[in-house]
Amino acid sequence: MGMENPRIMTLQSIHFRRMIALATKRFNPNALVNKGNSLFVKENYAEAKELYLKAIGVDSTNFEAIYNLGLVNARLGLIPEAVHAFKRLHSIST
Repeated sequence: MGMENPRIMTLQSIHFRRMIALATKRFNPNALVNKGNSLFVKENYAEAKELYLKAIGVDSTNFEAIYNLGLVNARLGLIPEAVHAFKRLHSIST
């Protein structure tokens, strides 16, 4: 699973990925991210944020969850929180 922008992915693609991930493991961070992505595309940013945070709670280094948390915080106008998420990505990747 690449670092695709959740707005670009189709709802069908997101739903398919979410179903596979959820069937594999209930608290799989990738399943949580995929479900968050489906909410992001529907512009349900607050619920998407909660799922990204849960994914990070399961795997604190989940790059996609942290990246998407930054995106959703930016959409919510929470710029300091968005910057924090992106800085966290930088610290993980270096």
